[in-house]
Amino acid sequence: MAPITLKKSIIDDYTEELIFQTLNLKKKDENFKTAFEFVMSNFRFHRFLDVNPLDISRNISGLCKKLCINCQDMKALHLKELVEKFLNQPLLSAKDENFIQTDAHYSLLFLLLCLSTKPLSTAVKLNKEIVEIENEHFDWKKYLYDEENDTRIGASIDDTIEEVLNNSDDDTWILYEENNEEEESNTSEHSFEDNLQIQVACNVMQDSETLVLQNKVWLKENMCPIYWDETEYLQYNLTTKYYSSSYRDMCNNWEIYLKSECKSQEKSAFRLINEIQLVRETLWMIQGIKNLYIYNYKDGKYHVNKNIAVTHLSQETLLSFLSSFIMTGNRVVELIEFTNNFSIEDGSKTFAAFAYVNDMFLKKRREMISDLEKTIIDEDKTLTLAILKEKLTKDHHDILCIHKLYTDTIVQGSLLFSTVTERVVFFMDVFYECLSSLDLLGDACLDKFSMILAMFLDVCQSYLQDLDQWMTIGKLPHNSDEEFMICSLQASKKVEKDEENYWRATYQIKETKSSNGNVKSLVPKFIEGIQKQILVTGKSLGLLAEFGDFSSLVVETSLHEEFRMNLIKELQQANDRFLKVDDGLVTGDVTDGSSIGFEDPLVDHLVQQNFNLMFGHAKQRCIAQKYIKNNQRNEGESWSELLKNGACRPPIKLLIQKSLFPGILKRYDRVCKLLLDLFKEEFSLHQHFQVMKNFFLMEDGGTMHEFCIELFQKAKEKTHWQDKPFLNIVLQDALQRRHLHLIGSLSVELQPHFIAASNSDIFDGMSLHYKAPWPVTIILNAEAEQKYNEIFRFLLKVKRTMWTLEQLKFQELINEPSMSQSHQSIGDTFDIDVTCKIKKDDSVLEPIKQKLKLRMLIFRMKMMHVIRNFHFYLVSRIQNTTCAEFDAKLKEAKDLDKILEHHETFLLNLKQRCLLREKIGRSRDAIFRILSLVFDFESLWMRGLVHLDENKLNSLEIDFNRCAAFLHSFFNSLAKRGSYPHFEFLANALKIEAHGHQYVFRR
Repeated sequence: MAPITLKKSIIDDYTEELIFQTLNLKKKDENFKTAFEFVMSNFRFHRFLDVNPLDISRNISGLCKKLCINCQDMKALHLKELVEKFLNQPLLSAKDENFIQTDAHYSLLFLLLCLSTKPLSTAVKLNKEIVEIENEHFDWKKYLYDEENDTRIGASIDDTIEEVLNNSDDDTWILYEENNEEEESNTSEHSFEDNLQIQVACNVMQDSETLVLQNKVWLKENMCPIYWDETEYLQYNLTTKYYSSSYRDMCNNWEIYLKSECKSQEKSAFRLINEIQLVRETLWMIQGIKNLYIYNYKDGKYHVNKNIAVTHLSQETLLSFLSSFIMTGNRVVELIEFTNNFSIEDGSKTFAAFAYVNDMFLKKRREMISDLEKTIIDEDKTLTLAILKEKLTKDHHDILCIHKLYTDTIVQGSLLFSTVTERVVFFMDVFYECLSSLDLLGDACLDKFSMILAMFLDVCQSYLQDLDQWMTIGKLPHNSDEEFMICSLQASKKVEKDEENYWRATYQIKETKSSNGNVKSLVPKFIEGIQKQILVTGKSLGLLAEFGDFSSLVVETSLHEEFRMNLIKELQQANDRFLKVDDGLVTGDVTDGSSIGFEDPLVDHLVQQNFNLMFGHAKQRCIAQKYIKNNQRNEGESWSELLKNGACRPPIKLLIQKSLFPGILKRYDRVCKLLLDLFKEEFSLHQHFQVMKNFFLMEDGGTMHEFCIELFQKAKEKTHWQDKPFLNIVLQDALQRRHLHLIGSLSVELQPHFIAASNSDIFDGMSLHYKAPWPVTIILNAEAEQKYNEIFRFLLKVKRTMWTLEQLKFQELINEPSMSQSHQSIGDTFDIDVTCKIKKDDSVLEPIKQKLKLRMLIFRMKMMHVIRNFHFYLVSRIQNTTCAEFDAKLKEAKDLDKILEHHETFLLNLKQRCLLREKIGRSRDAIFRILSLVFDFESLWMRGLVHLDENKLNSLEIDFNRCAAFLHSFFNSLAKRGSYPHFEFLANALKIEAHGHQYVFRR
């Protein structure tokens, strides 16, 4: 739509009029100019000219709905009519029929919607011209009566007309409507019915509030006097089988009123039921019986038959009262169907136990209901619906609790999970949490708590039996039974019994991935925290079965029986602390809540009631009851008796742990102790660990010195040594003196096609191999041997660098290279002639050579100082600390899994303390760089002073000093943290101070 021309004077006039009508502002007013500019701005930028008709229609429809919700139907109706009339007529000229429902129409509507602020509270005066009157008011009553007098409702009803009742049995009667002949003969009733229908037809166009008021007046005049008449009772005469006349008139009037209100569209036969029959069929219904008359079973639920009536209750009240029983009946039917339709092939033993527990509960419940039925038959006591509802209150709450448990566990678990293990774990967890939540409510839910606790003990029996079988004979349940938390890995991959990974590759705890990617173990919460001991016990039994008979480990009592007896014992001990009985007299320390000083007006009244409940009631219970210690009591009574004193009872989760865990730990301790004794005594586990320490960690210095010196000499002479038979011969020669029995167990392995990156790495392709017997190989497996070899090669490299520096001779530095080569076989001691020659040669050196010689000697001393201190640190940390810690933990270990865990931690600590871990890569590279510089320095030394390269020496000194300074800073920072105090010694050993171009060590 094209923009309007705002410069016309008529636009200003219309704008001023709009402001006056909406804001009551004139030109003289203070805020008129601001309002004028605001309106013109909206006109200028098409605020109300560019609109969406669909949005305007939706806003008006929403406003009409809002008015209807707030009981302003007439206002909404007229608003809708006005909008439709406005949209369907031309805006400017009545002749232009094509210009209806244009954008201009919706623009004006949008403007009006923006101006409306309080449509609900605004009073509307309806325009009479707009309201269309379809029918004129005509007094049909006056016309039909034709000047006859009005007849009062119910006043002229003939008492001689009787309603015939057909007696079907002694307790039931059928009420039929009057036949057509009787209705025609009863002119007063007929005229009254026509009169009422005519009145309703005449008042259709009247306001609904007026019609309701008229109905109330009519009921007050015609129904209330008859109903509350004290002279005549509303009763049915059994001898004549007739109702009293006043009651008959009231029933007729009520039926006519219901017809006028359209609440009864068709006439149907009502069967009059007495309360005895209602009670009887209600008792049948809550037992799950489906073929009944009062209660129809359809689509899996009970429904009340609407064609029944009682004399003292209206139809709505009766249906509302019986619906409370229907809730119980529907839940009972679901529990019965679950119990009857459950198959062990489709579910699990745990679900079968739950079905059995439900069946037992329903059987006891049937006995209780049978007693109520006997009361009806014997007519000893009056049993009405109200009394029945009160008697079944506890039963209703029990059914509600069990049904909720069924839906939350069985039904919900089948929807959430697909595997049997997940469903069983979910079932046990929800059951356990339900038990805990009831325990938190205290005495308010004592009955429910005792019932659910007894059910829990029965339901978990099958699971604990499988657990007991696993921990006593080391066998899992049948293959088709997937509910147990431990699974066998041998089905997917065949694992031989003498393999190294036999321990880890046989059994494991089942796991599942959650929606967020986290891995969760399928372990029920009531045994959570002890699942590792359960797994290790069964695996230990499987390993023991390979070496002998362990039938002596079988416990006489089952785990479930121990759990039940321990729980009873714990509850009895809790009650002993609460109450002590000696010949019927209370002798325990019981605090009387009423004796506490509550007379202070500042004490809150609710606090006083709380203390009275905790202490005063407890003492009254102590005095009134006798606590009898008897472990042979009836269990059905014991739970309610044992759980009464909840104030002094620990939480149920703690009680279950204290009752169940000791039986599990007893089996765990006996089995694992026997297996560890087998490893330590028969298989000499400590001796095998000592072998690894002696040779892989080089604790046996004499043997490893003989083995390593020959290798170092071969490497220095650059002769071929990479021969596996030669290396094994050297090792066997070293073992010949002290470890003759290990000649066949220890061997040397070479990595094929290994190429060393530098001279310091030539032994990185060599490794030791120790052939341990099975089952020691479970601990000293290939993975552990690889970690030992990593530490062995590092120690070998450090010892070689230290040996290389020690083998550098002074005459090799002064003499020619040819001469130095002739003296390579000379040891550390020199004879007198050679010493005199060295002094002679030293006296004739040039000053420059003399300085270079001094630098070489000092540099060798510094390198020796660093390497020896670092070697001392490694040996002390490995021998005196790490190995000692491992030996102490090895003595404390209770099972084979703990030994494996401590052994892995031991190897990890060795790598960490040897600075071989990936996290400290820079410090490790600095150490390897220093070790590599030793061999570069050796080659520079062997050249002699004649061919000494000063630039090369400068480069070596700079690299060495930088690495030493970095390691000093690194170790010093670690020592200052306090977590690694042993690094303080190493940091001080690497401390260097600069003096000109020289670096000296500060001790």
